[in-house]
Amino acid sequence: MKKLLVGLALALSFGSLANTKENNKNEQVVEVQNCYQIEIYSVEFFQGIKLGSMKIGTHRNLCTSSEAWAWYNEIIASYDGVGGYNPLTKTEVRIQIPLMPELLAKNQCHDLGFSVVTKPLPSEIM
Repeated sequence: MKKLLVGLALALSFGSLANTKENNKNEQVVEVQNCYQIEIYSVEFFQGIKLGSMKIGTHRNLCTSSEAWAWYNEIIASYDGVGGYNPLTKTEVRIQIPLMPELLAKNQCHDLGFSVVTKPLPSEIM
């Protein structure tokens, strides 16, 4: 038992000695800007059955990873209430947004902002 206590004491003292590095208060953490993309889809349903989906637009932003989450939440909020039920065609349109922004290579980060894709929904074709 005495050897166990001595070993434990040595382990604890070594751990405290290993952690004595002073932190430099002047160190700055530089976040890297990356290119993020969010593709927005419109999904159409008829009585709960999926008729089709289409990409309605793409949002791109050049920002840090922490800024990307704030930007992502703004995008989600901007689509709140979009879509709905059409009693004439008995179809429902829902907006589909991915769970997280997609990370792109920086050389693909042209056309920052929002680009619109204009294609008709299946019910508009009929």
